[in-house]
Amino acid sequence: MQEPALLADPRELADQVAGWPASAVLALDTEFMRERTYHPQLCLVQIGTESASCMIDPIVALDLTQVHELM
Repeated sequence: MQEPALLADPRELADQVAGWPASAVLALDTEFMRERTYHPQLCLVQIGTESASCMIDPIVALDLTQVHELM
């Protein structure tokens, strides 16, 4: 398996998401920040397949609609 890719660019995210439907397994992990907020703020999304893994940085204002639709 390759090193996890840190995705902070919309094009990189789109390229990764395009390959996920072909995977038989899709693992998801999320991390939230709750410091000084009334509501949790999503700060990291980790996705893994049989052959690759990536970390998505939603704080840089990436549109996660493609990820939501896949789920």
